[in-house]
Amino acid sequence: CFTSRRTPLLLRATAPRPSPSRCLKLSPPQLDSLIQELRASPAAELRNLLAANLKNVDASLFLRLAELVDAETDAYEQLRLRTLASNLASTLEKVVVQAEQNLDRDADQVQTLLRELSSPSTGEFELPLSDERLAALRAAVRAQLGALDEGFVGTAKAYMKKAADDGEEGVVQVLRVLLQSFSAERFSARLGAVATAGGGVLARSAERALLLDVLATPTDSWEAVLRARLEADDAPCTADALLASLQDALAEVVLELPNGSGLQSLLAEFLNEL
Repeated sequence: CFTSRRTPLLLRATAPRPSPSRCLKLSPPQLDSLIQELRASPAAELRNLLAANLKNVDASLFLRLAELVDAETDAYEQLRLRTLASNLASTLEKVVVQAEQNLDRDADQVQTLLRELSSPSTGEFELPLSDERLAALRAAVRAQLGALDEGFVGTAKAYMKKAADDGEEGVVQVLRVLLQSFSAERFSARLGAVATAGGGVLARSAERALLLDVLATPTDSWEAVLRARLEADDAPCTADALLASLQDALAEVVLELPNGSGLQSLLAEFLNEL
């Protein structure tokens, strides 16, 4: 529990961001496998493939290509390898520039949303956060929801780790609220899409309505709202039915998002808390 205090908004200068220059060194067999994948890729798909493997691309890739050229006895295959190396170098430069632009965009998104939680008069976070600031954040997240993706989640988590390492528990709390609000809006939007499509277990109107009501409240109010609604004489559904729906929703979220992605992990954690 935090007492009322102020936390300065100084994240842009102090928090690290995921960097495309931080490479994961591949073993020789992994490197050869990546080269084979790159060689088999159509020219139009090379940029996307490089972007997907950006953390695995460093000087060792080009050194290995040079070794393959030297070891190749067929002149045509040598030419193909040299052409691949040249294409990779020019394409990689464009991919890195785009990645840096994406990082700047993700940082701007996080900063813009954090400002919704800060005091309009001081620019600082005043804890505990007021209902007015929480409502402003939810509205801003809802308006930008379509543009908030894996990069946004990764940047917010990087900020949170930096704040935790620095002992800034107030900033950690604020960032947790940001990610919880994003998760709530993302899941609420999904509930609306399921209802529109008319399918899935979450299309059940009583359970969906109750979940939407709960998601519209701050996380520290969930238990009270659920208890009040489920224990009322006119309870919309049973606790067991709601739990079954949430378990199904968790399975669907896990399946529909890229495996191992930060977004998948965040939403799964959010639903588990709910």
